[in-house]
Amino acid sequence: MKSIGKSRPKIDRAALKKKAEKLARELFIHAKHDNQVKCLLGGLLPFIEDAIAERVDEPLRWADMPGAYFFNEGHLRKYSDLESAYAEFKLEMTGGETPALRKLREEIRLRNGITEEIIERERNAILNKLDMAIQETETLLLKDKDPLLSGFLKELQRYVKLTRDHWPLSSDEKMSVDIGRVAVREFDNTYPSYCTLLSNVGALLRGDK
Repeated sequence: MKSIGKSRPKIDRAALKKKAEKLARELFIHAKHDNQVKCLLGGLLPFIEDAIAERVDEPLRWADMPGAYFFNEGHLRKYSDLESAYAEFKLEMTGGETPALRKLREEIRLRNGITEEIIERERNAILNKLDMAIQETETLLLKDKDPLLSGFLKELQRYVKLTRDHWPLSSDEKMSVDIGRVAVREFDNTYPSYCTLLSNVGALLRGDK
């Protein structure tokens, strides 16, 4: 499996194994009657098997974990337990919670458990949308070497780190999000659907109404 380098923390194999077993249970339950879940299971099974066998040593890049498409563009979000299990497994597979995120979650848990759940759902939804945007940018870069697209890719990767480590974003962090506006200005005539995707990403990150 593709590693993201030595700068990230080591995998917590025991925690990852628990998340993998939970995800496997949800997948097998719904795969019996849903073809999209069968496809998702097929894509995730090698990762799940390695996690359960405790063969995973290094975290993956967020964009290297398959499956987000089925929740963003498919209909699998209707299975809330499956979506939650997938998000938890993906987070653990990509390095787990940072100390800052754990501290924030604990503070929220002490104040209001319902608020924590809402924030977690928002964060996972935005990370999945960022995953889509990164994949689309990488696809465009295969045929268009415009340096702006390379810049967008780096900026989207920065947004992933911000969302993973600092969600909800501060006012200053929200003000730094302008990728959608730049995309519309530069590429609206060439890649309109891509610009719409980046605009949606920017609106979600800024919390625009």
